[in-house]
Amino acid sequence: MQKPMRGVTLLGITAFAISLLAADQAEKRTFQEPETYEAARELSQKTAGYRNLQKIGLAMHNYHDLFGQFPSAVVYAPDGKTQHSWRVELLPLLRELVDGAAPFRLKYMDRELYNAAIKECGYDINQPWDSPVNLTVLKTMPPVYHHPSDKPDSTESAYYAVVGKGTAFAPGEVISYTDIKEWPASTLMLAESRSKSPWTKPVDIAYSEDATVPRFGGFTAHGYLVLSCDGGVHFISDSVSPENLRSFISRDQSDTFEIPGVPYRY
Repeated sequence: MQKPMRGVTLLGITAFAISLLAADQAEKRTFQEPETYEAARELSQKTAGYRNLQKIGLAMHNYHDLFGQFPSAVVYAPDGKTQHSWRVELLPLLRELVDGAAPFRLKYMDRELYNAAIKECGYDINQPWDSPVNLTVLKTMPPVYHHPSDKPDSTESAYYAVVGKGTAFAPGEVISYTDIKEWPASTLMLAESRSKSPWTKPVDIAYSEDATVPRFGGFTAHGYLVLSCDGGVHFISDSVSPENLRSFISRDQSDTFEIPGVPYRY
């Protein structure tokens, strides 16, 4: 019986490991860490998903113009109990932006009419997100919630609010422009994350000053895209320190940071 060629097998495994390491090092050498605002902005614009966050940011600001506040991460139906996500809450505005539907009608809507507009998009806010009726909406996910690199038939959101005390989505608080460091560009609103949650599910990324900073990204090498409260889209490098991230997440005016491409002050 012929003996296994252990030496050759081990040599092959070693060569494969070395090739992977070399490829990883080559990728690191080709990635240029942005050092200026211009370089960071250019990197953001070239990163897949940039246009998605731009449109979501515009919808957020149109919502603010309509109701005088940003949507909460979790929005309640008229019964005060049934929850739906901010992603569902933006449906009428996204339909206007993406499909060109009702370009002027939304400007004159009250809350009751807006709820009816959400229902016109196929979602019933009076039922749970996982009710049979609302589960059928999953497959009609707006393209802006889908990351370009994800599976074409994915119904999982690529973008999440960062929710916690002192954030732009502080639970139980109504947040408007004036509540955000007086400079909306200096506070994180949404982050790209491969969290694998259905887009209609009212769940986001929990944050606490007493816990480790959440891990964002998962779609792009070396970093991830975020949306700031002024509607700006930024590439955040994985090398950004937890301290700077905490200050960016916070809407407290005393929290300053240094992150290339994100202006703390204009």
